[in-house]
Amino acid sequence: MPSLWMAACYSLTVFKDALDSQAAHISALMEGVAQAPQLATSGSVGTQINTTV
Repeated sequence: MPSLWMAACYSLTVFKDALDSQAAHISALMEGVAQAPQLATSGSVGTQINTTV
């Protein structure tokens, strides 16, 4: 039974390391993504969409 417990602990450690690695990669990807462009707040282009004028 102790060997089964050790195998489970090892598997969880490997799983945690994999998740930590993925989190680091996702953080790096998200930092590299440009911010979404701001929507127009004035003018005639893009401010009167879906309105009844």
